[in-house]
Amino acid sequence: MEPAMWIFLFISEKGGVRKSSTLIAFLDYLSALVSDFLIYEIDDQTRLRALFPDRVTTIQLPDIEAVRHDDLADVEALSPLIDQILDRRSPIIAVDVAGSVDARVLETLLKLDIAGAASESGYKVAVFTPFLLEHDAMLLATRSIKRATLVLPDAVIVPVLAETGDRVEDLSKEHQRLGKAIEGDRLLIKHPRLLPRALAAVERTGQSPYRLAQLSLHEATARLMEAGTSRALARGIWSELVTWQDALRRQFDRLPFPGENTVST
Repeated sequence: MEPAMWIFLFISEKGGVRKSSTLIAFLDYLSALVSDFLIYEIDDQTRLRALFPDRVTTIQLPDIEAVRHDDLADVEALSPLIDQILDRRSPIIAVDVAGSVDARVLETLLKLDIAGAASESGYKVAVFTPFLLEHDAMLLATRSIKRATLVLPDAVIVPVLAETGDRVEDLSKEHQRLGKAIEGDRLLIKHPRLLPRALAAVERTGQSPYRLAQLSLHEATARLMEAGTSRALARGIWSELVTWQDALRRQFDRLPFPGENTVST
């Protein structure tokens, strides 16, 4: 049997919820399972292009003034993504949507019938929506999920809780109700927190946290020291990265997505 083909859509109306870092970690995880995937960014993430050269295509939406004069401007901008799906050029397509345009993108994808294009070409779809345990973040995540479900009714919805150390029982009843609305029957996963100092040290290396955690202690320490981190601190950071990566990998392992020679059921 042929491996299943997937479209992974990463959306979040609110910024600062680790959408891009979740996407990068998931793509690093995916790299061990599949050899062929493409990335579309409806955003402008230089880090994404640096980490995955030759895999990233950037789509720039026209400005609002252009849309006022041409009601098909957004449709034209997003058409290359639909063409990619219809042409089945890659078994895996990841799409990173900027929070500032997520509603606009979803509305346009509905016009382009992305659900029909995906079904026609044999793709399954998963929508990742990161959120924090904060009122606004949970409210906006719930709204993003409802929009995505309208556009892609058969998609697997994956809410991603970006952990910050807060506990659900410490939140108000209103927050808990929002949390249940987000989770529902969805496949909730958690993105463990990395301490800011460790994350800053990793970013100076030009590597992703997931990749650095895959290196040996000697290799990772050398990379961190080259970027200005002391040896002792580098060893501690590598240990934290390994713990973080193991926890995140276990979360990704729970998802019903195929490896290179597996068909999802």
